[in-house]
Amino acid sequence: MKTIFFLAFSFAFILSGFSQSFVISDLSTLSDHVNVRKGDNNALNGKYYEHIDGSPFLNNEFQKGIVSVNDTLSFKDVPLRYNIFTDKIEFKDRKDQVLEINDQNQDYYFLINQKQFKTAEYIYENNTKRGVLEILVRGHVQLYKRYQVKFEPATKAIGFQDAQPDRFVSQDAEYFLAVDNEKPREIKLNKKDIFSQLEPFKADIEKYAKAEKLNTKSEKDLVQLVQYCNK
Repeated sequence: MKTIFFLAFSFAFILSGFSQSFVISDLSTLSDHVNVRKGDNNALNGKYYEHIDGSPFLNNEFQKGIVSVNDTLSFKDVPLRYNIFTDKIEFKDRKDQVLEINDQNQDYYFLINQKQFKTAEYIYENNTKRGVLEILVRGHVQLYKRYQVKFEPATKAIGFQDAQPDRFVSQDAEYFLAVDNEKPREIKLNKKDIFSQLEPFKADIEKYAKAEKLNTKSEKDLVQLVQYCNK
């Protein structure tokens, strides 16, 4: 019951900012907003990753979620999964075909397994990039998370080191801050960077972190710090 309530609340929260949003249950029209890739050797083929250890997905199985497009259309009960390696959201249509969301010219919001995502441009190492970000904190000051998976090619046995197959290896996540409609910018999980970026919003942020015994290397504690900046 709690899960159902949370999903309903999250759906309403996502749509609350979309005054023009129109909810659709027909998946066939969603296909107008995606790229379809076919062929035996592409990442949307079901057998493409079978020989690779690990997983490129946040969750291997498709999970029913919500897709909102350009603040105008929303599709519910869409089978979704996030391919971290390709940095794309995939979904299944009514024919069980796996399609990839085309996010180059449109803005998307997603609700997948109680996590909220968006496609957006962000600043990383002074370069503008575009990809999928998880929304951790909304408000005047926003906090985002970017997942990472690295492909490691197979290696032969050398000395005491065993041979390794092709594999996906999870990497540390990256975090980004944004103010109002600015592009999210990378924030490092260290005291110096966090406090310098948050002090303009709360001059006592360092004192607050110390009083609350918060660890700046912890995602949970970083979320609390950013939420405090929005109070």
